[in-house]
Parts: sequence; structure tokens; C-alpha cells
Amino acid sequence: MGRAWLCFSAVNVYTLTPYRSGGANDEKNRPCGRVRAGIGGLRARNHPPRPAKRGRRRAPETGRYRGQGRPRPRRAMARHPAPARRSAHGRRQGQLRRGDQGRQHGHPAMPNGRAPGRGQRPRQALLSPLSHKCPGFPARGVLGYGAAMESDSPPSYRQGLPVYTVSRLNQEVRGLLEDRLGRVWVEGEIGNLSQPSSGHIYFTLKDARAQVRCALFRGARRACCAVADGLQVLVCARVSLYEGRGDFQLIVEQMEDAGEGALRRAFEALKRALAAEGLFDARHKKPLPASVRRIGVITSPDGAVWHDIVTTLRRRFPAIAVLLYPVPVQGRDAGTAIARMLDLANERRECDVLLLARGGGSLEDLWCFNEEIVARAIFRSQLPVVAGIGHETDTTIADWVADLRAPTPTAAAELLSPDQVLWRRRHAEARNRLQRLLERTLRERLQRFDDLKRRLIAQPVRGLPERRLTVAALARRLIMALPAYPARARARLLALSQRLERRSPTARLNAYRLRAVPLPGRLAAAIRAALRARESRLTRLNDRLRGHPPDRLWERLMVRHGLLKDRLLRAMREALKTRGERVALLDRALTLTGPPAVLNRGYAIVTDTHGRVVRAAHTCPPGTTLHVRLAAGELIVEVKAIQP
Repeated sequence: MGRAWLCFSAVNVYTLTPYRSGGANDEKNRPCGRVRAGIGGLRARNHPPRPAKRGRRRAPETGRYRGQGRPRPRRAMARHPAPARRSAHGRRQGQLRRGDQGRQHGHPAMPNGRAPGRGQRPRQALLSPLSHKCPGFPARGVLGYGAAMESDSPPSYRQGLPVYTVSRLNQEVRGLLEDRLGRVWVEGEIGNLSQPSSGHIYFTLKDARAQVRCALFRGARRACCAVADGLQVLVCARVSLYEGRGDFQLIVEQMEDAGEGALRRAFEALKRALAAEGLFDARHKKPLPASVRRIGVITSPDGAVWHDIVTTLRRRFPAIAVLLYPVPVQGRDAGTAIARMLDLANERRECDVLLLARGGGSLEDLWCFNEEIVARAIFRSQLPVVAGIGHETDTTIADWVADLRAPTPTAAAELLSPDQVLWRRRHAEARNRLQRLLERTLRERLQRFDDLKRRLIAQPVRGLPERRLTVAALARRLIMALPAYPARARARLLALSQRLERRSPTARLNAYRLRAVPLPGRLAAAIRAALRARESRLTRLNDRLRGHPPDRLWERLMVRHGLLKDRLLRAMREALKTRGERVALLDRALTLTGPPAVLNRGYAIVTDTHGRVVRAAHTCPPGTTLHVRLAAGELIVEVKAIQP
């Protein structure tokens, strides 16, 4: 297509630089400055900016407001052109009559140079350049969406270059792709498979160096094989462009299975190699501890898996401590990071068991758990490793090597944590058993005491001589120990006095008094600092509220509403057009393959007198009357003879 000018309606802030055809020293074709587009129109960057409001000083060159952390974008202001003078005919000066614009500019859409009339479609739309101190631009002009602008003569820098709207440009590119390439056969591996409820299938076809988006519509699925992530397929597709987003894509019409994908083959090869080495054997599996006190979780701290695991453990058994080992769970270096974190957790020995977790995804997303370095790190781990990777249908090499595999990360957390309701019930049962045991032991001891009491009352004399000898021996020991008792008592009293002096609270009270002296001043300073911070924040919030009034937000929302409305109308028209083409195609197929078309080609329908279709000659003996229906009319014939 070469070079072309593009006409568009800008909503956000963009930068536009005119095309430069000459060298760096070409003053005639030098860019006229950066132009900023906004909702209300355009204004040049070299135009003097509006004065800032009082109280909101802006730092030079950075665009940041003092007292604020993030830069605020400058709002593009519309520059309305001055009203043009009217001529004697009531027409503004510089405004051309209909049909004269093509003659004025040399309209490239029509052979006579005139502007297209009603019902005629021009091949391009004219775009008038801006007039803010730019060489070669007219004195006045407003940028319009797909409309010709006021200009006395076409500027020199875009003579011979067509002007396209965004939609027209996408249509042209789509036509070039579909006309030049047409249908092609492409071989690749399926990835990022998506099957919405509409029945269409969207996926990415890729190889080792590139990928392309593909769409398989519901009507073409009958001529295609089963679709799955990682499958190597051969597709017949039309090269096209999705005009809504400008995305290059393939419209698949036929698909054949070309074998397993590269990732799937690598997965199966590594699985067979590790299985041959014995990494999957049950004899290498380490048992889980009976009671887990701390769980080490190896996962990404930014994903929902970490939140689900913590929530499950808090719900089931809050007494278990959780230690996070943060790692990336997707990407080129994720496998090396996971293996390094497994080795680090085994060196520290801070937990009883390790939980390797990640959410669901495609084979490419989970590939870091299929790497050999991760499998060997799990195998040499001294701590038990539980794998909770993906959904129940996702299987990785790490699941096979781990000591225990859970279908999901939440299920893995449930396997490692006991149910606190069950533990409370067991505790209550053990407490009741202990209470019953103590009551039974106490009753037995009381019965024994009563028996001994009755025996002592019945036989009081037995054992008295032995008791007298014992009392005499104890008295002699007491008399011998009495002289040394005061000295030991004094020494013990002295030791207690010294110990009390060392632990006297007087020193600690003095230290607390010294620390409490500056506390009132520090408290007052902290209160003043907090008040100043609150006042500063209140001031910033007031400035932000004044800078973002609701009417501007309402304008942006109305513009967005209009864009969404246009998109809805275009989508409805495209859907109606597609349905109409489908009905016309079915009508043509019915016309070509229906019974009248078959009869027109020389065939006939033979029935008997009861209206039954005759399919074999031996069913009609000689003398049978038959009805022969032709494309035009019907014959009544009689069978004279039968030939095999």
C-alpha cells in the first residue's frame, strides 16, 4: 500500500508528527511540532499553556504538582477557530461548494477530479492539517472525522498520498490479505485454548519462534478434529484481519491432527527417563508427620493460591504456622527459582512439611513444574513434599516425584491440616475419660482408707513397740541436729537477704522514672505532627476535588457511551450480514441438490400404483403398471419383461 495519511478521532492524548519526505535540513518538510489530541479537539504543543490555578504550582519539565507523588496529565484544550468572513453569496470564505472540492484539490477518488456525489464512495478522505504556526498549513481549519477540511490547495508534503480512516485502513488491509493469500495450510501447536459458550473456539497456533491467533467458528467444527492444548495440528485457514481491533488472525475451515506437540513430547520423554531412574517409585516416598506444626508453602505471593491456602488453614486448624517461600511460578527462570527455594528450605529446616502449589493453567503455564531441575530438587528433599499444582485434570512431573499429590492447592492444605472440630471432639472425649478415671481412682483410695481405719480401730496394740523404737531414734536425731540448726538458719537468712538486695525493685523504678521524663514532650510532638499530616492530606484532597469536577467526568462518560453505542450497532449489522450470507448459502445448496435439480439432469422417479418407490426390477413382474415421474410431466407404463 505504501505511504498514506490516516484520519482518526482522538479521545486519549497522543502525539502526531507529520510525514517528513526530505532530509534533516529540509525546512519545507520539517515537522511542525507535537500535536496533542483531546476530547474537544487539538492544540499544538508549542502553543502557550494555560496559566496554572492558584495553590497548585507545577514543577518545571516534569509535569508533577508539588505535594503529589504521581504526575497528572495535562488536559488537552480545544482551540476553536475564529469565525470566517462570509462572502456576498452567504458562504464562508475558503468554503467550497459541493462538487468543487474535488476540483480544488484534484480529488483522486473520481476520474474528473470532482467530489463524489450521493451514492458514490470516494477512495480516500481528505484531512486538513493544523494551523498552529506550522509551515504549509492553512490559516484556519478544524480536524474532522472522515470529512474534507477547508483548504485552498493541498499541502506539498502529502500530495499523492491517500488519506484513510482507521476503519477504512483495516478494510483495505483485510482485503489485501484475503485476496493475496487466500487459503493456506499451516502446521503448528495449539496453545491458549478458549471455548466460550457461543460454540466458537479461539486458540493460538505457534512454533518455536512465532505464533498467530486463530478462530474456529461453530459451523466449521464438523470438519475439524478434537482440539486440546499442546496438540500438533495441520489447519486450512483463510488469512484475515479482525477490523475491530486490527488483529491479524486465521479463520480455520479445516483441521487435521499432525501428532503431539513439542511440549507434550518433551513431557513424555522426561517422564519416561525419570521413571526409568526410579524417581517415581513408592519406596522413595517419605511419610507425612502425624502432627504438623509448621507448613512451608512454595508459591507466588501475588497469586490467589497463597490466599486460598492461608484461608483454608485458618478455617480448619489456626494453630498451624505457615511460612511462605516466595518464587515465580511461571516463566523462563521459574524452574531454577523453585529448585533453589526447595534446597534453601531443606537447609533451614524451619518447617515440618513443604507444600508446592500453583493455580491451574495450560501446559505452557505449568511447564516450570515439568523441568528436570525441579523434579530432582523434590527427589533429594529431606522434608516431605506435597504437590498441589493446577486443577484435578492437570498433571505435572512434580506431582509424580512428590511424596503426596493433591488435586488442588486447597485440597493439599486440607490434607496437611486436621479438622479442628474433630480435634475438639477428641479432646472432649479424652477429658471425659480422664475425669471418669480420676473419680474411680479416688473412690478406690477412699475405700482403702476406710478399710485401714477399721483395721486400726480393731487392733490398736499391734505395732506399738516398733513405733516406740522409731520415735526414740527420731528424738535422738533431733537432739543431735539442734546445735547446728541456728547456724544454718543464719546462713540461709543472709543468703536470702543478699538475694533480695540484688533483686530489689528500687533500681528498676529509678530507671523507669528517668525514661518517663521526656515522654510528655514526645507525645505532644507526635500529636502535632499527626495534626499537620492530616491537614496536609485534607488540603491535597481539596485540590484534587477542585481539579476533577464531576462535569468533566460526565463528558468523558458520554463520549464513551457514544463509542460503545457505535460499536454495538456495527456488531449488529455484521451479525445480520453474516446470518443473511448463511441463509443464501443454504438456499443455493438446496437448489443444487434438491429433487427438482436431480430430475432436470435426466433422472426419473418410478413408483407403483400404491405410491411406493420401485428400487429393484424383480419386485415388478410383467404386466405391472408403473408411474414414471420426469422433470416435466409423468408417464404411465406397463412392464413387458424383466432383464437382470
